[in-house]
Amino acid sequence: MDRRSESRFLARIARFIRGLPVKLGETVLLGLSGGPDSVALLHALQALQNGDGFKLVAAHLNHCLRGSESDRDEAFVRELCARLGVKLIVGQASSLPTAGANLEERARESRREFLETAAGRVGAAHVMLAHTADDQAETVLMRFLRGAGPLGLGAMAPCGPGRIVRPMLGIFRDEVLAYLEAIDASFVVDSSNGSAVFLRNRLRSHLLPAIEREYAPGLRRRLVELAGEMRAEEDAIRWVGSHELARRLCGDGRLRLDGLEELPTAVTAVLMRLFVERVKGDLRAFSRRHFEALMRLALRGPASGRLDLPQRWRAERCYGFLSLERFQDGRDGMSTIAPYSLALAAEGTVAVEVAGEVMRLESSIGTPCDFRLPVRADEALFDADAAGDLVVRNPRNGDRMKLMGLGGRRKLQDLFVDRKVPRAVRGGFPVVVSGEEVLWVPGIARSDGARVVSATRSVRRVVLERVAADEDSRSALRRVAPT
Repeated sequence: MDRRSESRFLARIARFIRGLPVKLGETVLLGLSGGPDSVALLHALQALQNGDGFKLVAAHLNHCLRGSESDRDEAFVRELCARLGVKLIVGQASSLPTAGANLEERARESRREFLETAAGRVGAAHVMLAHTADDQAETVLMRFLRGAGPLGLGAMAPCGPGRIVRPMLGIFRDEVLAYLEAIDASFVVDSSNGSAVFLRNRLRSHLLPAIEREYAPGLRRRLVELAGEMRAEEDAIRWVGSHELARRLCGDGRLRLDGLEELPTAVTAVLMRLFVERVKGDLRAFSRRHFEALMRLALRGPASGRLDLPQRWRAERCYGFLSLERFQDGRDGMSTIAPYSLALAAEGTVAVEVAGEVMRLESSIGTPCDFRLPVRADEALFDADAAGDLVVRNPRNGDRMKLMGLGGRRKLQDLFVDRKVPRAVRGGFPVVVSGEEVLWVPGIARSDGARVVSATRSVRRVVLERVAADEDSRSALRRVAPT
């Protein structure tokens, strides 16, 4: 038995765990496949848990893709965990479709969801995966061949995303096998790892050995080092990009574009990624070419332009702002929001949320002597008798209004374009109507209807107030069923 291989392996895992740090009594979840890498990590964590004061739980997902072999793996990890006294959570992905492209990605997604659910069940602060330095080298080379940039070449991070940690990312597979031999531990082998169908397997068994043999000895180690260097540079650029995002992000979720051309290209690229991640929640399905197209839109326009992106996302530049939203079919951008209709009491307030901003309309009644003529576009006076019952609703296709002091009628859509109202905001923007007549688009335009004249006896004043949407402002919203 090689005690040195055992002690070196345990020392490296212990050093990683103590660098997290794992708190006393905290639960750690291990993704356990039954293969050599995860079995080695299981034995190491089981040996360290008492001394380091954490509680170990394992989780195994049976993808049900390899028939009896998948069931064999499940039976193996059940027996192994029972023998070691480690709690095990088992799940099955029996509904995973085998048809279609990229089965590997769908399997990874299924495994991520399973591990996240299992971690939530046991209250695990960390989810440990057994990726090795060889996995890292293969990932870097595979991404290089596919044309990845610095972010992609950074490959897997030791910590993140979320609760994910990878204690073995600096340990090569021959060191793992030496540890398993030293402790006389058995494991199972996934037969699909030998299939030439998968690119990673071809890199592992053919391309990498050939390059190391003929051209670059030690290439695997250099690829792992390159990943670390790329991540370090990316972290620095991401730090600058996150500050730019905080400075440019508006309350309604749009991104200010002024001065963007003055930033280094690398910072702008990261800024676009952070913006998408902030709005969408992740970067899945977005490739390098999508972000390059997004940068072209942000930097070179046109001033009012659109870009369709994966998963029904759409980026839109409206003059000096960039927005990102899930799109639905609508002729003019005003029919994509669920319709609402709120009665505005003579003395009262209604509020609606539009793109991260609460727009509150407050109504009050008085005599002509009680109010001065409005000097701001966010205030309007109406002849209360002529106006009748007022309703606040969102725009509808074909809405027009007769502007005060001007002849003819204009489409609300044209008014929104003239005033540079973002397309993402237009569908939910409140308008004040009497019957079918649009009297006021708060902050934008007042119609010629229900004007205060010399014969007016009762005046109705409506004032618009805008506040950033938070829990306090949202609690004041009056909910109404769609009309």
